[in-house]
Amino acid sequence: MAQSNDLLSTELNKWTKSMLVDFIITQSLPTGVKLSEELSTFLKGSSSNPTSLSSENSLNVATILQSVVDELKSVALSNSKLHDKLNRLNTTANVSTSPNLNTGSNNLPTTLLSKLNADTHSRQPAIQSTASLSSSIKSKFIVGSHKSVSSKLSSVPVRRHIDIFVSRLEPCVTTTMLESELFNSYSDVTINKLVTKHPSYSSFHVRLPTEKLDEVLKPTFWPDGVMVKRFWGRLTPEMILSDTPKN
Repeated sequence: MAQSNDLLSTELNKWTKSMLVDFIITQSLPTGVKLSEELSTFLKGSSSNPTSLSSENSLNVATILQSVVDELKSVALSNSKLHDKLNRLNTTANVSTSPNLNTGSNNLPTTLLSKLNADTHSRQPAIQSTASLSSSIKSKFIVGSHKSVSSKLSSVPVRRHIDIFVSRLEPCVTTTMLESELFNSYSDVTINKLVTKHPSYSSFHVRLPTEKLDEVLKPTFWPDGVMVKRFWGRLTPEMILSDTPKN
């Protein structure tokens, strides 16, 4: 232990006050931050030729370190107070020149204005959600469920339809021919002849009741070579052949 202390004392004797100050500043300040010349001179002392420490008459290293640390803390505290003062000045200027405050609200305390604004914003989502809920309720239908034998009022039966696409028929085939040959026993069927890219064949759009779907999708229902599939798109006037008689 005594040998370690002797080595430490020998090493410290090589340091000057200026070297200690530079070391502490380098370790303490962020990268890129530099002390002013005046502050640096003050910390390092007035002597331009610092004397090296000697074992007989050495400076108290702890005292030097403490003085540097205290000075850095004092500078940091002064900067903090200056920033706080600037922030208060900026806040006061923003409140006095804010365009959002009208003439009537300028006479109210700032805390009261903040509370009023907070209350207004907190109520807006509730009002909007209530309006959205009312709108969604208005747009929905209800379906009656009361059944009475004696009542003369009755609803129209709901009948669902499906669409199919029929192609590869001879160009001379018409909607009347298709209906009479395949759908003569069906009711509520609509057939439209479609515009085709090639004049070598004809295509049709057929709408019929949903309960007939399984029957018409059987290969044995159609002539040999005819192609049939579900029609999922939207039938537009441009797709219908102009001379097609509407059923």
